[in-house]
Amino acid sequence: MRFIKRNWKTRTLVILTLSALVSLIFYSLEFTQWAGGINEVLPVVEECIGIDCEGVRPPSSFLMKILPFAKVLMLTLVPASIVVGIRAAYKLTSRVMPSL
Repeated sequence: MRFIKRNWKTRTLVILTLSALVSLIFYSLEFTQWAGGINEVLPVVEECIGIDCEGVRPPSSFLMKILPFAKVLMLTLVPASIVVGIRAAYKLTSRVMPSL
């Protein structure tokens, strides 16, 4: 319990700051050409589900069930992995250079 109470304000501030930065990065992705291209293609694919459209192959039912889970998994694991990597790098540099 002592470990939890020690420096809790600083830890909370760091976690909230990193979370806000990652959220802003993901929010800014919405305005890229890449996201615009995805948003333009998806309505065409949704209209063609169950219909034989020209050149557009409807997604398989397997992908329709798995992709939402993959999306949630990626949007939670990528920021978590970044934070774990930054933390490991900080610990490594603090061992090498104790003055940090």
